[in-house]
Amino acid sequence: MYAYGLEANPYPSSPTPTEKDAKILGGRRHKEAKSAILECIKELHGKVDCRDATAGDFRVITVIQDVGSGKTHLALHIKNLQGRHGIACSFVDLSTISPKTISSIYNAILKGFENEFFVQLRTKFLQDLQERAEQGDKAAKKAIDYTLVNKLAGITIKDKVDDIVLGKNQVSVENLNIYLNQRLNQFESTLIRNVITNSFSGISSLEELIGMMSSISKLTQRFLGKLVLFEMDELDGNIESTEFVKGIINAHIPASILMLISTPSGYIEVQNTNPSVFDRLEKANYKIDLVGSNSKEELSEIAIEYIKHNDKAGQFGLKEQEELSGKIQVLCDEFPEFRNVRSLINILYHTMEKSEELELEKIDEDAIYDAIRHSYPGLKVRESLSILERK
Repeated sequence: MYAYGLEANPYPSSPTPTEKDAKILGGRRHKEAKSAILECIKELHGKVDCRDATAGDFRVITVIQDVGSGKTHLALHIKNLQGRHGIACSFVDLSTISPKTISSIYNAILKGFENEFFVQLRTKFLQDLQERAEQGDKAAKKAIDYTLVNKLAGITIKDKVDDIVLGKNQVSVENLNIYLNQRLNQFESTLIRNVITNSFSGISSLEELIGMMSSISKLTQRFLGKLVLFEMDELDGNIESTEFVKGIINAHIPASILMLISTPSGYIEVQNTNPSVFDRLEKANYKIDLVGSNSKEELSEIAIEYIKHNDKAGQFGLKEQEELSGKIQVLCDEFPEFRNVRSLINILYHTMEKSEELELEKIDEDAIYDAIRHSYPGLKVRESLSILERK
């Protein structure tokens, strides 16, 4: 049993945020940022509701602050909420893409979506195809390879489509292409064909990338009634990244939001290497600066939120919250290097592990000391932590 009667360690052990960890969001600044992002989504939904999106139905959000301030955590938290707010979200960490080519960026965008997203898009398109076939559309019937033999055998159009959805049967790719080319543009046809066959074509130009991203957004709105949120983390002055961002912003991809996440130094790099992109970022619809997210008060709120979320036994009351907040604020005063979300969560993770080992009812000074010694071997902590003992 962990401190405060917790059955599990409430703090993540991973040095970088994961979607599972990001389900919990604490801190006033982060919650304000979340509200701004959700307001942007709500506002755009109101614009495109019950109509086809246009070039004006595009929004840009920038999120900026130092390393460890919780930017990625915020982005993944929003991704966790996609089912509640009518969005399909793709999260891309630009720092993990090497080399940054148009092709590799597109592949990262595809992988950034949940697998279920493409399953839903595939199912909805096939259901639309079924409805058209049932209404007598000959091209639709040919696309699902529905023949007179099927009809005489008592196989309905719905039966045929259901088998395709379940993977028991396949569409006629040749006839599907004819059907798509009659109704959709080149990029939309390519996307649907890729989704149906579960085999995505490669791309080699910025024009193709923009065309495919636009197709994802338009078809997601048409068939799923959702907006698309493209989250681009770790934006810096990399030439390929900035040219990609410039192209996306200039294209005004309909029914979509582009969220760009960067550090102050990365933002300055963009300004120095591509002033025109920087100018576009300065004109973003929502500019979120997580300044203050590393304040003692904010860090305390974040730390407390993790325990509150996991406090099934109800042992983490106001008194315990105030005591822990006091220790965290002193810790931040004595050790400036711990004064960011990532470092503090790491310390608290190890502190909680120590609380289980020592069977502590609550976090105390010895547990904090051992956690720091374990995480930062060689750091002189005894003298500095003496003030914690008086807290």
